[in-house]
Amino acid sequence: MDPWDAFIEAYTGVPGGLKQALEDDESKSYTLNKMQQARIGMSELNDDGSPSIRYQTKRFYSLKKEIENGPQTLREKVPDGFSDEEIFERMEAVLLRRPVNDLFLLVGSLIETLSIKAVLDNVIDENRVSNNVEEHVERLPQTEREWWLFSTGVIDAGEKGKIREAYRLRNNIAHMKDSSGNLYSKSDVMTAVEDAEEAINILHTSVWDFTLKHRKVIS
Repeated sequence: MDPWDAFIEAYTGVPGGLKQALEDDESKSYTLNKMQQARIGMSELNDDGSPSIRYQTKRFYSLKKEIENGPQTLREKVPDGFSDEEIFERMEAVLLRRPVNDLFLLVGSLIETLSIKAVLDNVIDENRVSNNVEEHVERLPQTEREWWLFSTGVIDAGEKGKIREAYRLRNNIAHMKDSSGNLYSKSDVMTAVEDAEEAINILHTSVWDFTLKHRKVIS
């Protein structure tokens, strides 16, 4: 038997069990259907039904912790004597896929939301802000919102690059045709997560003068 197939069978107890589990995971991506809205509660939703910054912050740190902890039971569930390190690393990457994908889709949502608010608060004269102006800013491409923030000095070139890179990772995940190719090593994932948190904080502090983690503590 192929070592990878043997590992899956040993881990799940049934041939193909992992494949089925991963297919089931496809329904767990970061979207808000009516059942999810009900679980979140009205206090965690904006007027338009979208998740509040407070909820998204708690979700971000929950997913970050899940990724940091990793699949802790991975080696415990495999019989003694199975020591193929390459297979272990490949399995860990597969198990990290769902929380990593969810986190970066959430990162994209936070970047969009915070960029809109940053433009409205820091770029547009408060006397000119109206529903029409808000709708226009919301419809702008994300790259254009970033350009407005950069060109008006709200963020510098380095900060703009960090935001763009985090959003690029979100786009890569959102538009991935073959999700099986979306595998990461633990070290690469954690570096990307820390960089994404820094990008979010650039925007968050431009609006509220404190970091996302501070919001987590006070909420």
